Amino acid sequence: MQESERQQHNKATMRRVFDEIVNARQFHLVDELLAEDFIYQTPGGEEFRGREGFRELLSIYTTAFPDMHVTLESMVAEGDLVASHY
Repeated sequence: MQESERQQHNKATMRRVFDEIVNARQFHLVDELLAEDFIYQTPGGEEFRGREGFRELLSIYTTAFPDMHVTLESMVAEGDLVASHY
């Protein structure tokens, strides 16, 4: 089964989120790369909703771990959902 173009696009976008926003700290790209209704769910089940929620999450992580670097191991996409293993 092949991934749809939409799924490929979503995975490429999430790769940019990790590479450019999280690792390169280009926080200005949040508005460009994330939809207004974006939801980030932590492994513990906590949700950060929307662009502002993601900015809040980034602030928490980068304050606690100023030299944090995320290595993306794999991604799975289905419909509009992308799960990332990092």
